[in-house]
Amino acid sequence: MTTAPEPDTLVLEVDRTTPLDGLELVRERPPPRRPGLVTLTVERFSVAANNLGYVLVNDVLKTLDAFPSPSLDRARIPVWGIAEVVAADPTVVAVGTRVAGFLPMATRVAVRVENTDIGLLSVDESRVGMLPIYRRLVPLPDEFDSASEDVETVLLPVHPFAALLAADVLASGVRRVVVSSASSRSASALSRLLGAAGVSVVGLTSATHRAAAETFGVYDRVLGYDEVDRLAPSDGTTYVDVAGSSDVTSAVHDRLLRHLVTSIGVGGTHARSTPSGSGPPLTMFNTGDREVELTRERGWPAVQSLYDAARSELVPWASDWLRVQTVTGLSSTEPVWRDIVAGRSDPLSAVVIRP
Repeated sequence: MTTAPEPDTLVLEVDRTTPLDGLELVRERPPPRRPGLVTLTVERFSVAANNLGYVLVNDVLKTLDAFPSPSLDRARIPVWGIAEVVAADPTVVAVGTRVAGFLPMATRVAVRVENTDIGLLSVDESRVGMLPIYRRLVPLPDEFDSASEDVETVLLPVHPFAALLAADVLASGVRRVVVSSASSRSASALSRLLGAAGVSVVGLTSATHRAAAETFGVYDRVLGYDEVDRLAPSDGTTYVDVAGSSDVTSAVHDRLLRHLVTSIGVGGTHARSTPSGSGPPLTMFNTGDREVELTRERGWPAVQSLYDAARSELVPWASDWLRVQTVTGLSSTEPVWRDIVAGRSDPLSAVVIRP
């Protein structure tokens, strides 16, 4: 009896010189099954503004090198998603295990992984220099709620950021937080965790996204970027710049003056530059770097516990308002990607691809 041949793998690539121009569907032979390789079938992934960020910061993070193309002039944009192990060394991970993590836009992928004291990590040459957060495959628990998997997928890159930064802000004893890009999932998730801990949060956003930011139910007040002068000075205030706008940051600094104790930059939705004006220096926050630092300080189980707690808080919250459109077929990613590149996005909706 002969075994039926495995289907070809489908994968999306971009031209390295013009990565924002569009995605190209490529067909290639199925990944090899060799000792040390784990073959994953990609079940679903989400495409959002953070994936655009991976293109824009590639010179620094080398994110386009995570899943190399055989063609040197081509690249594969990574996404966050869920996959199933279909071939593996059982001493590393069991076949049938479902995992979440960094994946290519593809139907299948083979990765070389090892069990470490900080989880199941890719040790492929293309990723050994990357931060662990971009190399980790997280096995999904048996009690994983299949009814919320699409929302879980959308939030995969969000809850580590929100968990780590919320922990830092809360440890500082801050009384109030002002956050920009209030309509973004990153800012709203952070604000949800802070609000649940009793911190007052004011959101800043554009006029077009104000209603969406108010829908999240996480802000004590939402103001437009042109309304910073309506911010009431309050001692013990921290500003979190998610938008990456030096103009807004400077306006907040000038408005709050001595009442502003900390200013944190995590931006990426606008070009970053050093703000002018009064107030404390801008401290940059990077999720992957902070994970490494906190793991060194408190151990991986403590970090994992923070992530689990954030996920437990954020998934039910987002399920109440997030409209997830599920589309089938890898080629359906192209129009979604074009909308993201063009800045056409709805803060209250997301798209999950089932390749």
